[in-house]
Amino acid sequence: MQSYYEINISKNGQFVFATAERSATSESSAKKLFKLLKEKFPESEGYKVEVTYWECVGHFVSHRLLEEEIK
Repeated sequence: MQSYYEINISKNGQFVFATAERSATSESSAKKLFKLLKEKFPESEGYKVEVTYWECVGHFVSHRLLEEEIK
């Protein structure tokens, strides 16, 4: 799993849609997409565009640690 930006669109408080995980995986792509969506879904027409950053964090696990647990 990869970290990503999710952009949610709502109108008058009702959910309309959200971008897929693959839509914006870098800050620069999220900024471009956010700008585009803000233009296409203006606040003046009741839309709200919100961005959430979902972070996936991994941790290295030593194979020795795993072998000790198996014994």
